Amino acid sequence: MLVMALSAVLMPMMVLAEETTASDVETSLDGSVSGAELSWKQLGLAFTFNQERKAEKELEIARLRLIQARVAAKNNNTEAVKKAIEAHNRILERVHARINAIDGKSDKQGIKNFVARFVALEKAIEVHEARIVKFNELLESEDLTDEQKAKIESQLELMQNKTDKLKELQETKRERVKTKLMAVTEMTEEEADAEIQELEDAENLQDVKKVVAEVKVQAAETALEKLKARVSQAEANGKNVSAIEAQIASAEQRIAEAKVLVSSENYSAALQTIKPVWNYGQNVKTIRDRIRTAEGKGNTVRTEIETETQGNSEDSDAGNEDSGSDNSASGSSNSGSGNN
Repeated sequence: MLVMALSAVLMPMMVLAEETTASDVETSLDGSVSGAELSWKQLGLAFTFNQERKAEKELEIARLRLIQARVAAKNNNTEAVKKAIEAHNRILERVHARINAIDGKSDKQGIKNFVARFVALEKAIEVHEARIVKFNELLESEDLTDEQKAKIESQLELMQNKTDKLKELQETKRERVKTKLMAVTEMTEEEADAEIQELEDAENLQDVKKVVAEVKVQAAETALEKLKARVSQAEANGKNVSAIEAQIASAEQRIAEAKVLVSSENYSAALQTIKPVWNYGQNVKTIRDRIRTAEGKGNTVRTEIETETQGNSEDSDAGNEDSGSDNSASGSSNSGSGNN
């Protein structure tokens, strides 16, 4: 059975993705990271030759970069935040290229082992997506000024873009893996789906998808509450905010629907439902800035907000280096104040 293959292949592998609750995800971003720790992880990466394991270890180093960025934000070191996120984004680029290149062997045992490793990698990607969502939420809560946030905005947008592309590749690759499994083992599509599902169950992938859904719903709620506070302030100042209020009502409805889907363990549908709100939430800062800029310009605030929210909704609906060494942002993040 493929589950036996999974055990044999993964037993020696360091477990890199243990977060199975939203609290675990947040805890995984606690603490600090020294330059020595990063160097040690990168040395281990250089001596890892299996590409799936290499990608998993790169995602672990990416987690450390997020911790670096968070510590730097606590210390109001915007430049260090920027460098850590840039290093993180370069890691995602390498992971993307690595996953795109891996293909697996063409004999029966080889493809079964490959499928087992791919499922483990799939889990690591899901976990890291949850980390990024939580990181953005935590970063928003830090005491950064609007000017400081503006300095890292492009890096945060690029991080989200690279995460989205990695997820798209993961889904595409999963279909290719299934097709190759069918071709090599002469399984039917139903049999291949069942085998992959068995491996995913062994890896508790459903639990991880639950975490991703819960974290995204929570982040969307938090972002929306902050936007509502800003809109209320604009309304108190005599601005016409009727258009954005309608968008907020729609977002609240989607969040409520997503919560029901999460409760019924339909996590894929929950993520699809929350996607327009999630995309919208990623741009809440931009919308708030536009409100701030538009204040004193009469009804201009209504037009700018309406354009932004409609654009996000349309975009969402339309979608219904081998060693991996990266020392450019290395150094201790314990201080977060000068060496990053």
